[in-house]
Amino acid sequence: LQLQLVLFVDGRAKATAPVELPVEGASEWARLPLPRPAAACVLAAELAIYYQAAVVMLFELTIPVGVPGPGPEVTLRYRVSRSLADLRKLAGRSLSVIDSGAAPAMYVNGLTFTGQAYEHDPGSVKEAAYYVRTVLYDAHFIGDKDGEISRYKVSKDRRYQKPYNSFVDDLRKLALAGKTVYEYIFSDDVFPGLLRDEARAHGRAPILQVVSLGRQLLPIPWAAIYDLRLSDVPGEYVPCRSIADFGPGGQAGDPPVRCPYEDEHRDGDGWKLNQLCPWGFWGLSAIIEHPPAAWKRDLESRVRCTAGQPTILMGYDTNLDRGLCEMHLKALKEQHGAALLAPQVVTRLKLQNALDADTMDIVYFYCHIIKDPKRPGLKVPAIELGPDQVTAGDINGWARGPRPVRHPLVVINGCRSVEIGSGSLFNFVDAFINRDKASGVVGTEITIEQGLGGWAMELFLSALRNLPVGEALRSVRWTMFGNGNLMGLGYTPYCLAELTLLPRPEE
Repeated sequence: LQLQLVLFVDGRAKATAPVELPVEGASEWARLPLPRPAAACVLAAELAIYYQAAVVMLFELTIPVGVPGPGPEVTLRYRVSRSLADLRKLAGRSLSVIDSGAAPAMYVNGLTFTGQAYEHDPGSVKEAAYYVRTVLYDAHFIGDKDGEISRYKVSKDRRYQKPYNSFVDDLRKLALAGKTVYEYIFSDDVFPGLLRDEARAHGRAPILQVVSLGRQLLPIPWAAIYDLRLSDVPGEYVPCRSIADFGPGGQAGDPPVRCPYEDEHRDGDGWKLNQLCPWGFWGLSAIIEHPPAAWKRDLESRVRCTAGQPTILMGYDTNLDRGLCEMHLKALKEQHGAALLAPQVVTRLKLQNALDADTMDIVYFYCHIIKDPKRPGLKVPAIELGPDQVTAGDINGWARGPRPVRHPLVVINGCRSVEIGSGSLFNFVDAFINRDKASGVVGTEITIEQGLGGWAMELFLSALRNLPVGEALRSVRWTMFGNGNLMGLGYTPYCLAELTLLPRPEE
């Protein structure tokens, strides 16, 4: 395997070198020159190891130069594979982004292999992330958190929809917010062309790998990033004809990997100003994966090793609206039959016993997420199951015995369930992946009304029977788009994009 090493020093790419992993034995040494500092100092560096465009490992380096004290220190910050024998599962990525966390920089790598660093102000990015979430919240709800009323109309078949004009207004506002995030992070327009060239060349949605090393209070909403040129006046945006084709009332069928009207958006080699196109949003134009660090194993690309319909263990919060719960359960039973394990889990003890039983391919929580630290005697965040709560500490404790052979996909369908930061569910992602040996975690980054959240996961769990996680989630976003609904952009997959529930045909 041919790997590539990139050395970043003080937030800038300084050197790169190839290294080859032989079938047996040790590899050759790779040597990367350090920049010569003008005075004695301690260099802060990061060494990223790539397979094609994908991040495999990342080390943090502390290198004293002319400074008395201890020698260089190396800390492993990220690893997606322990054995390095399964790296071909990372092939086909079009772009990778490392959100360093340690330095105010994004490290970006594409297929041309030019490691780039983009400096940004973390405070401004945090404000832009909050801006995106506010736009999505306002598109969803009327009122405040004490009296939220959904703006989406519920049809007889339980679709949550808006009419065309209201939906275009939502798109205008979210495009401006998503473009604000893009401009705070990246200083050029390289990526729009790169991602679209990949879609054109291979006839499939490009895969974007995002590795987040920090624990931001408000993680960057990558799916809602908008990368086409816009002014700051949403009323000036020109709606693409594809919104009518694939949005509310559209009859165009499944969306292609590229906008069918892309030529109308172009101005020579560039892009016209103020083109409001669905393919400007990364969550619609690309497949975005957020592979978590797997410290003691290789992160899986499949869940089930044997044929048969994947089984679902469902845990739900009995404090939620009973009528909506019953409708959601009925829909899941109709879709999955006996594959939806019975009885469903509604208490903490039953969840612990069910996880030990090793009988499921998907663990699905339909729940309320408790995040109020003022509640006495309660550690937050917590998954609420009726009178009980389940914390990341519980998952860590339960996982100390012999672990199951199966590595399920965990779906946490609750408000802000994978939002990273203090008091968020980042610890749940780490606990399920590195203690309970889950193959991935999918959850929400935004507040979602109970009924709409149930509908979204009915679409997702159904799509998973035929598609890997990345494609399944993108299909859900487009299905919701067809109803004038943008909330699919609020779900994030912490797993490999190709994670599939069933063995591949060749296996």
